[in-house]
Amino acid sequence: MTPPSASNTKARDRARIVCNHCHARKVRCDLQKQESGVCSNCERRGQHCQRHNEKASRAAQNRALPPVTASPVSVASNPLNIVNEALCTGHPGVVTSGRLHSASHQTISSPLDQSGYIGEQSLMSFSSSAPRCAMADTGSFPEHIHNEILRVTGAVSLPSPSKVQVFADTYFQHLYHIAPVIDRADLAAEGASILLQQVICLIGSQLRYPRDHQSPTPLSESCYLKIKTLIYTKQEHDNLALLKTLCILCFWIVTPPMVVTLDSSYHWLGVAVRLAYQMGLHRESRYSKFSNPGVARRIMWFLFVVDKLQAAAFGRPAFLLSQNMDLRPLDLEDFEAADTSAEIFIAHTKLNMVLERIVEFQDRNAGICPEKVSGILNDLEQWLAHLPSSLRLHDRSGCKLYRRGISEMHIHYFTCIILVFHLYGQTIHPYMAPISSLVASSCMACLYQEIDDHDETNYLTPVHNWSLMVGCIPQIHRIMMFPEDQDLCNTDLDTFVTALKCMSLKWPPANNILTTIDRLRTAKFDPKTHPSETQQKEDSLPTSYEAPAPILTSLFPFPKDMCPRMALVYSDSGASSTIIENAVAPAAKYTMDWIFDEFDLDHLNLPFVG
Repeated sequence: MTPPSASNTKARDRARIVCNHCHARKVRCDLQKQESGVCSNCERRGQHCQRHNEKASRAAQNRALPPVTASPVSVASNPLNIVNEALCTGHPGVVTSGRLHSASHQTISSPLDQSGYIGEQSLMSFSSSAPRCAMADTGSFPEHIHNEILRVTGAVSLPSPSKVQVFADTYFQHLYHIAPVIDRADLAAEGASILLQQVICLIGSQLRYPRDHQSPTPLSESCYLKIKTLIYTKQEHDNLALLKTLCILCFWIVTPPMVVTLDSSYHWLGVAVRLAYQMGLHRESRYSKFSNPGVARRIMWFLFVVDKLQAAAFGRPAFLLSQNMDLRPLDLEDFEAADTSAEIFIAHTKLNMVLERIVEFQDRNAGICPEKVSGILNDLEQWLAHLPSSLRLHDRSGCKLYRRGISEMHIHYFTCIILVFHLYGQTIHPYMAPISSLVASSCMACLYQEIDDHDETNYLTPVHNWSLMVGCIPQIHRIMMFPEDQDLCNTDLDTFVTALKCMSLKWPPANNILTTIDRLRTAKFDPKTHPSETQQKEDSLPTSYEAPAPILTSLFPFPKDMCPRMALVYSDSGASSTIIENAVAPAAKYTMDWIFDEFDLDHLNLPFVG
């Protein structure tokens, strides 16, 4: 992949006949050589190819300019002064940089080849089959202002091709398994989208190892500002490329969730979902209109996954609901390459379908019936049982296999278990909630330790802030209930703390979690201080503390050496039954709710998910 930057593009022989898309993107167009009337670029992108009218374009440039008082672009250099100066002079020729001529203002028109979706139940749907006519674009800057914004911000300026290639390799190697929204073909094509290349630089630079213990965020932030500029100036005409960019921006988390801002993952997720709705990506019938339906389907399911994670971590309403989608599940044919990364994302998507059911009742858990909770637990069991052998933690002989993507997927599985028993444990198995959560937490600690042993904690995304926090809570609860068991708990907690310290180099607010963990580890538990702990009715406690083996063994069908706490799962001796009884009886009276409250966003004010 060697896309030229805007500053070093060589002069080319100009074709007499070009299409609107190629003219706008300033790439070579072979329309005059194609008997079909469709240039190669438009055919490859599945776009409507229409001959560019040079005279009409020049006439538009010479029209009077309306007054503009502000720019949506926020950069350190504050280009507003330069933009306003250009407005005052009214000279469209203020841009003299050769760099800008290769990516000048695109003649923006309605993308009629990418018609918006209107539901069949809408009374407006009758007009969807009517002949479409060109409409003047609104909300765009005049051309010379547009060009000046691009020049001042350097939005079309890319790093060297070799660096862009490195950032792309980083994305495909370390993030593609959870965000397969950009393909190699998107970046390898001649005249590849500048917006897509900028967002690859953003995520690739953020995934780099910190140098000299310095955060890579400043470099990533410069890419972020360029991306915002390209979005707000409508530089990108391909809606699918724009949607891919918005998907990657869902990983941009630099502000705490309690801060109300548009520069947040939650904002970009909302923008992406609404653009996807406009394109009709939630309806299977629309996919026959795409030249590459597989990537569109991946994008929609990616947004679904991120939406569920955001809802679980923040407790905010979801943007996407499965009942509003008739999209078929993903399969390997939807991917550029049918490899392990594709399998991981397919399984990860299915797990988050279960997460949707978990968080569905979190705001009204008093009304959930035991049958629904049992159904959720059964869905988790079935998800694990039906994993292909290539995605399991152990081979058939019980030997451990390490692949970070698979470890991350199982970490999310254990996080879901803790979340289920935290939200609904008192509804179905109040005496098993602390044990199931403790085993899940210990399994998570072992997987995080393995990731650290392979020196790959650096590549974890901010969603692990949330998973690490959830994993810590059963260990802290255990120490407070059984001080004599603190050595084993502290070992697991130390693993979580090590991961959080590494995360804090890129996501500094993780330090807030570390502070809370340290405070709770040294605090002395007093039931009188937490009256909610004693509100559970005594008659809800079991009279016999025999381990309900089907529940534990089905949720944790792993070898005994998976983690030290697996002894609580395999109660095949009188000694193990005694361990279960000693572990369950006191803990059943005290839930973990107040510890979750200590990690509440109102107290922490930090970013979790991405």
